[in-house]
Amino acid sequence: MGRNLFLQTGLITLLAVSMAAPAFAMGPGGFGKSLMDSKAVRLLVERRSSIGPKAFRVFCKSSPRDCRGGGASVTSLGKTTFEKLARINRAVNRAIKPKTDIRDIWSINVSQGDCEDYVLTKRRKLIAMGIPASSLRIAVGTTKRGVGHAVLIIRSTAGDLVLDNRNNSIRPWYKTDIKFLAMTSSNAKTWRYLR
Repeated sequence: MGRNLFLQTGLITLLAVSMAAPAFAMGPGGFGKSLMDSKAVRLLVERRSSIGPKAFRVFCKSSPRDCRGGGASVTSLGKTTFEKLARINRAVNRAIKPKTDIRDIWSINVSQGDCEDYVLTKRRKLIAMGIPASSLRIAVGTTKRGVGHAVLIIRSTAGDLVLDNRNNSIRPWYKTDIKFLAMTSSNAKTWRYLR
């Protein structure tokens, strides 16, 4: 009886600790660790081709080097890579003052701009830090309020993770308030509808 009680207590303690772990995972180190340790990898499902937003096509004509792919289409997510993602996400979110475009113009390295300007700036900086361009995807969708929104997604060994200008945390796509509609493929000029 004493041994069974000891085992039951141990199992209950183990269960309680494992259930509490996500609560401690909100900090930059803890959250990244929980992402890297995750066994279930969830990716956005790509469907048929899409032409993508017109403003993106215009941007690519004027800045073709920022619209190329290259390297691995999935990035291995280790501590160093996660720290790079977190650092760039925070830095760009701080550096750009939010301002809605009157005309939809996608720009890079601006002092003020809207969601896609954050995305393009983060993408360029992460590529410069060695993150493969083909693993950095631009996604568009709508928020729960029905507002159009763009984010940067890194396709990683921990799944598709979102870098959003509305917050500094890096989250799995399914833990955001975005209904994803389309995303670039590993070739940044090719867009795909999403399920």
